[in-house]
Amino acid sequence: MKRILRLTLFLYIAAEIVASAQDAQFSQFYATPMYLAPSFAGTSSKKTRMILNYRNQWPEIPNAYSTYSFSFDHYVSRIKSGFGVLIFKDVSGPGHLSTTNFGGLYSFDFKINDNIHIRPGAHFMYTYRSIDYNKLVFYDQVKYGTPTSAFSGIYENTPDRVGDVDFSVSALSYADQFWLGVTVDHLMGPNQSFFGDDAIVPLKTSVFGGTKVVLKERLLVKQQEDVSFAFLYKRQAAYRQLDLGAYYFKNPLLFGIWYRGIPLLKHNFPGSDALVFLLGYKIENVSIGYSYDFTVSKLRNKTGGTHEIALIWSFKLHKFKSKPSALPCPEF
Repeated sequence: MKRILRLTLFLYIAAEIVASAQDAQFSQFYATPMYLAPSFAGTSSKKTRMILNYRNQWPEIPNAYSTYSFSFDHYVSRIKSGFGVLIFKDVSGPGHLSTTNFGGLYSFDFKINDNIHIRPGAHFMYTYRSIDYNKLVFYDQVKYGTPTSAFSGIYENTPDRVGDVDFSVSALSYADQFWLGVTVDHLMGPNQSFFGDDAIVPLKTSVFGGTKVVLKERLLVKQQEDVSFAFLYKRQAAYRQLDLGAYYFKNPLLFGIWYRGIPLLKHNFPGSDALVFLLGYKIENVSIGYSYDFTVSKLRNKTGGTHEIALIWSFKLHKFKSKPSALPCPEF
């Protein structure tokens, strides 16, 4: 019986590790800019920024996925550098299996000519995983109707939290109407095993970019109406994902639509995954965005889609003579 119960726990955690081999994601990935790339640290046009994000994925499935993010960043003009802090947490499963990251980011902005900027960035973090064994229901509890499991004496010596360090780098190129960037995550290969063996988080590569087309512009008030086209391609272990979409902004409203999936390459890929619809509202210092992922895969009648909310507050800590260079990419 002890061997069976130990195997039950092992298979549960192993399944969770495999299922989360892909990092948690946000549909509004430009509303979580520093999670996308550390190069975005310090890119607010008002120099200082705070961002809150919440994602509720597949609410029709009990104990599915909830993801939270908080970030703060600031640009120092004198040294052309951006600094940031990012705290991230993802929770899934009946055992409240969670991944938490917190760390610091740095970016440096320089020009290669009058129009094009290059912005390398780095992110150093501490990451840990935790699980609540008391939330799990085991085989003997179901079969015999006992309130506690015979496994309770076995997992007392099994750690419920493991931690490691991690490191990411990125590079971003941008001008007035385009941007292109790349990020490489998990360069230090953090180990997330609860059993002392190897459960290394695989390397992840992200390539993103887009262009902005200004439709209407007024004197002294720029970019009153524009359309942006953007993409995000991610690769991690055997998995691939592509997001393609467009934003339409007419002050103060923003509308977006996205397609997620790689329909022509279905081996180990999600195929057609979701359509994402976005509504945003932007005033001078505050942006609020809501998006809904409409599942178009075979899971469409079982998940309840995905809800996501972003709140962005940009402000000035003090007056400055010249504004930082503004990126053309949208905030959602």
